[in-house]
Amino acid sequence: MNNTLDRLKSRITYVLSLTNVYYQLRRVLTQTLNDVNNIDKAFASIAMVTEKTVNGLWEHYGEYAQLAQKLGQSTESAIKTSALFYQ
Repeated sequence: MNNTLDRLKSRITYVLSLTNVYYQLRRVLTQTLNDVNNIDKAFASIAMVTEKTVNGLWEHYGEYAQLAQKLGQSTESAIKTSALFYQ
């Protein structure tokens, strides 16, 4: 009987951990998509006031990320600040 209960407990723990992994992965993917969408909007605000394209600005994403890291800001924040400069 104890062996059966131990196996049941083990299976329940396994299922719950898989459920937790699923929800954590879903949360991370949703947040990543939201971040990409927000950065795309920030790039669009630069593209509206310059002759640059959103796709062309994405090619410079790494530069914005490095700048943001040096300044201790988010990449989105650095891009938005850049958009204000261009305006």
